[in-house]
Amino acid sequence: MLVEYLQFKGFTVREASTGAAALALAATLRPRLILMDLAMRDLDGFEATRRLRAAPSTKDAIIVAVTARAFATDRDEAHRAGCDAFISKPFDLATLADYIDRILQQRRSRSRGTPY
Repeated sequence: MLVEYLQFKGFTVREASTGAAALALAATLRPRLILMDLAMRDLDGFEATRRLRAAPSTKDAIIVAVTARAFATDRDEAHRAGCDAFISKPFDLATLADYIDRILQQRRSRSRGTPY
């Protein structure tokens, strides 16, 4: 549902169902923003984020942890792994789309040297 909604809102979305697939996809596509599920099969989102941060092609991507884990320790671990933001499920789809749009606009403004 999230993928379809974000596509409807005009975002280009690619989806990976495992951590390894996410790494391969990100290396190829070099996304500006990644919504990282922390509970993926084969490679959790914490480790996938650490690997994305270590790779030259994805080190500057915005990574937002999206998870059902709502403990402060999970939030702290996500930030230590390299996530820029943390969103707990359940969340409102429209609010998430607006949040993503704001993050991307801020990044564009900073890259142009314009204050936000």
